[in-house]
Amino acid sequence: RLAGLVRTRLQRALPLRQLFAAANVRALAAALEQAEVETIAPQRLSRAQRLPLSSAQRRLWFLQQLDAASPSYNMPGAWRIEGALDPAALREAFVRLLARHEALHSRVASDAGAPYALPDPQAALPWRELDLSALAPAQREAQLQQRLHASATAAFDLERELPLRVELIRLGADEHALLVCLHHIAADGASLGLLMAQANAAYRAALHGRSEDEDASRLHYADFADWQQRRLTPEREQGLLEYWRERLSGAPAVHSLALDYERPERPDHRGGHHAFALPATLVARLDVLARDCGVTAFMLLKSAFALVLARYSDNDDIVLGTPVSGRERAEFEHTIGFFANTLVLRETVERGRSLPESLRAGRAAYLADFDHQAQPFDTLVEALGLAGQGGPSPLFQILFAVHEDAAALELPDARLHPLDSGSGTAKFDLSLHLTRRDGALHGQFEFAAALLREDTVRSLGDSLAALLADLVERPDAPA
Repeated sequence: RLAGLVRTRLQRALPLRQLFAAANVRALAAALEQAEVETIAPQRLSRAQRLPLSSAQRRLWFLQQLDAASPSYNMPGAWRIEGALDPAALREAFVRLLARHEALHSRVASDAGAPYALPDPQAALPWRELDLSALAPAQREAQLQQRLHASATAAFDLERELPLRVELIRLGADEHALLVCLHHIAADGASLGLLMAQANAAYRAALHGRSEDEDASRLHYADFADWQQRRLTPEREQGLLEYWRERLSGAPAVHSLALDYERPERPDHRGGHHAFALPATLVARLDVLARDCGVTAFMLLKSAFALVLARYSDNDDIVLGTPVSGRERAEFEHTIGFFANTLVLRETVERGRSLPESLRAGRAAYLADFDHQAQPFDTLVEALGLAGQGGPSPLFQILFAVHEDAAALELPDARLHPLDSGSGTAKFDLSLHLTRRDGALHGQFEFAAALLREDTVRSLGDSLAALLADLVERPDAPA
């Protein structure tokens, strides 16, 4: 975030390795004087022209053409609401959000196979209300579960439908369920937090009949897509691709983690989930250890996970994918859209070294990877000749991510409880998401049910927790 503010306010591109190397303000000022000047800034496009998709959006659009019925890129969320609720004000809040964010009121059209965004600021909110309050309790809960599943798994037709749908279900006099589903082409993980925070404010404003100020000149997601394309000049992309070709040369095409079932010939996106938690006391000690090693908590946790995978697969060359925010400019900090890029992180586990020693030795390579994150993942896959080959996902099949707890939906005079709204799918063979909440780390594994059993994934989680607990007690023990 600091690098993004520097880029926006000072028009300087400051590499992460220089941010980490700056021991004080004077050193940071000296680094800024030497930093590359940003000459390409975002600008507002004329809405009279066809609006571009970002590279990540084009990839999702292409994937949907291959499997139009797949809900793999649905982003569902659901809450049980107990207490006073004004359905009309809640609907008005989402109407305002739909109008505010161009990505939410845009369909995807195509011409000769080339997709482009088609915004409709006057589009009606896809809103549905259902009253189940007259049903018997058991039947009501069964119907609710059916609606949760249907909302999460119904595929979006991106050409004809908006990438957002909202459903409000009345369960009783003071009890409702709210179901929200977005398509990933219009949002990323950070966008969900923004949506909730802005829905909170919009509901309160609508409840009291207040309007909200809107800046008609502000930039939207299509302006980001345009900036991304202009910024990635042929010369710059050549340098990025040269870096990644060298960095990934000789990397395993597929991980060596033992599978419980043979990989099917056709993609099978059925997914399972396993949750676990790391207590706040352990997380606090891990944070201290990371600082002592001169790395971030993400680096430490990622290396620990790589070590667990190496032990389970008997292969020390571990390749993981990780999402990066992509919001490199402050102008887009409060904009909903698919900004996130995927970074490929390769790590060689050295069994003779302690984990802190490996972290210190590998820090420079890690920071260099992040300094080259401007290369869109999908164009990297194309440049390496791996697009459209079928089989396992290219470059990596295991994803690792650490998230800060996003803003939650909060409505006055009501209590909200999250409902399980998973789509029952898996994008990769294995994904691990760690989310900070109240000092603890809450882990969520998503795994391909056609490849792995839940007990195998549970064992991975138990091994990671045990490794981290031992690490704070014996940091100098060999890996």
